[in-house]
Amino acid sequence: MDVLPDSPGSTNSLADEARNREYRIILSQLRRRGLWMTLPEPLETAFCRQHDERAATAFSSTATTIFVLYASLGIAALVLTGGRGLGYWPVSFGVFLVFILIAWLLSFTTLIHARYQQVVASLAAVAVAVAVVHPHLLGSGGIQHLVHEGTIYVMVIVYLGLNLRFWYAVSAATLAGGTAFLVTWLSGVDMQWQLGIATYGGGSALGMVLRFRDEQRERRIFLHTRLLALDNQRIQVLAGELERLSFLDGLTGVANRRYFDTTLEKHWRACLRDNRPLTLVMLDVDFFKAYNDHYGHQDGDQCLRTIAQTLSRQAARPQDLAARYGGEEFALVFPDADAAAAEQLVSRILDAVRQLELPHAVSEASDVVTLSAGVATIVPTVHATVEDLVKAADQALYDAKNAGRNCWRLRQVRALNA
Repeated sequence: MDVLPDSPGSTNSLADEARNREYRIILSQLRRRGLWMTLPEPLETAFCRQHDERAATAFSSTATTIFVLYASLGIAALVLTGGRGLGYWPVSFGVFLVFILIAWLLSFTTLIHARYQQVVASLAAVAVAVAVVHPHLLGSGGIQHLVHEGTIYVMVIVYLGLNLRFWYAVSAATLAGGTAFLVTWLSGVDMQWQLGIATYGGGSALGMVLRFRDEQRERRIFLHTRLLALDNQRIQVLAGELERLSFLDGLTGVANRRYFDTTLEKHWRACLRDNRPLTLVMLDVDFFKAYNDHYGHQDGDQCLRTIAQTLSRQAARPQDLAARYGGEEFALVFPDADAAAAEQLVSRILDAVRQLELPHAVSEASDVVTLSAGVATIVPTVHATVEDLVKAADQALYDAKNAGRNCWRLRQVRALNA
């Protein structure tokens, strides 16, 4: 039969159940109190994927910003020292510039999107190691203190500027920095432990706290965004269900008059375009008022529901439609059915209702519930209208009633000026 919009099914029910389960999980996570928010799967994977994709997309601009900041720090160092006592600093400064350039070039590769955390954490680890080691290679002087202080900027960039997730940032900074200190000490380099640990440690502590805070906020924003998406999905599902219900007859569950009118017009246009036949069957429950008076309205309603279900089964093809036209009257639409096919269809429909054997003690046509039917067929043309087809079916139904009911009559519509 013609499928109503957004018909519910098992797939939708399973989707609704999954959405509701995810909704409850998210709410429970947002209510939790604690320092660290670890999301259950698959939310954790979804968060990581979304976070990394955004970070990877922004990495080229991030690398550009880091380059500008680093160049500005270099210019400031030259101004403050007056270009004196630089030692190997220009070389180490140039190495960092090359390193930043490599990172910028990597931002345009697919690798950065596929393995953002691993690639950028590795780059960050190298940057931290160099930042920790190279101040101790410059000897004493103002430039060494400036480079030491620059380590703070490196740590803050690692924790905040690169959009690394917390544990990746901590691992890169801690392991690289600790390894660099150890290597420098074992190699016998003159270490300024107090200054090095203060700058590296202070920058790490500041960056770690800020990265931790920001990731917790990002996780909460992710959950709130997901809740909003689920709410939007619910609204769309409810809107679809409301639309579907607006096309259903509340008593019988088949299509209502509104949907019948819309669908008949749609099939008329399609058959007109393709020069195909169209059949309309109008049906009326024989002596239904007497049935209601005798058996009561509850039994009358159940009778209509049973008949509607039977008619719906008879409208078996996807393009067919069974609808309640009004009161005890029903309508069936059969595209691609000519007069010969219509005769077989309506005979089968009336037999199917008789075989229900619903008792009708006050009927003048039979001792069971029966139908009268009016059938109209047409090959739509520009000289005819949908109203012509409906009028012909209604007249055929009138003919069937005059013929004693429990029967059908057919009229073929002749278009004027055809």
